[in-house]
Amino acid sequence: MRTCLFPRLALVPWARALFASATLALAASAGAQVPATPAAELEAALQAYERNHWHQAYATLSTLADRGHPEASRLALLMWRHGPALYGQRFEAHAAQRAGWLLHADCGAPCRPDPVAATGR
Repeated sequence: MRTCLFPRLALVPWARALFASATLALAASAGAQVPATPAAELEAALQAYERNHWHQAYATLSTLADRGHPEASRLALLMWRHGPALYGQRFEAHAAQRAGWLLHADCGAPCRPDPVAATGR
C-alpha cells in the first residue's frame, strides 16, 4: 500500500502537479540530475502541447504510451486520430502500436476497436 506524505495534496490533482513541478525546478536549479519519472514526462508533454509544439508533445506521449501509461495512451490516440483536422498534420503510429495504446488507454468506458487499424492509415 502506498503512503502519501501529504494526504491532502493527493486529493487535489493540480496541487500534485504544482508540487512535482516545484520539486523538479528546485532540483534542476541546484544542478542535480533529476530522474525522469512518467509523471514528469507527461507534464513535459502537456507543456509542449500547450505551447503548440505538437511533434514534441506527440513524441513524448507516444513513448509513454508504448510503455503502458494510460493517460498518455489516450492522448496519443487522440492526436493520431485527429491530427490532420486539429493540428494540420499527421502523427505516425502503426496498427500494432495503436492496438497497444487502446489496451492501456484509460477510457472510462469500454474502448472501441480502432476502425482504421485494418486500413493501416
